[in-house]
Amino acid sequence: VGESMTSREKIMEYVNISEMNGQFDFPLYWDVRKVFAADQGGFEDINRSLIDSLNGYGTEAVMSTMLGNHDFSRFMAYADNKYKPDSVNEQEYGWKNDVKVDNPANYRKLKLAFSFLMTIPGVPLIYYGDEYGMTGAHDPDNRRVMKFDDGLTTAEQDVLRYVSALNHIRANYSVFR
Repeated sequence: VGESMTSREKIMEYVNISEMNGQFDFPLYWDVRKVFAADQGGFEDINRSLIDSLNGYGTEAVMSTMLGNHDFSRFMAYADNKYKPDSVNEQEYGWKNDVKVDNPANYRKLKLAFSFLMTIPGVPLIYYGDEYGMTGAHDPDNRRVMKFDDGLTTAEQDVLRYVSALNHIRANYSVFR
């Protein structure tokens, strides 16, 4: 899986029999982040983006879908309205502010995004901590220490159970793959 942060057309220049089987679907990620986390669009927008990905990559490419990675602020930083994508210097924001989830109700956005991610074609990437809703601004704040079991809040435990259930469904029912 390759990592080219660019357009679908440019991504596909490297996906072929002699190079890579697939890449991270950054264009879809950017739209997922806008629609599900930052409330910048609706389901029509995410549907259009998904169709663009499916049409652009075809059926042979093995694309990796995601809600976050080491190059961007965490999903929950956007979902909890700390800032909107590309609206501030996110790395500087992380150095100057204690980025935490202030409104646990915003974990619903993460659960909805995971429902989308785990039921569309592709190979979902779960960046460590996203399975329970770790927050954080841009790198290095997005590389916080992983929390386990007793260290998780009630809301984080709920997200973890939900994502575990989605993983179980995806693993056991091929229609979701």
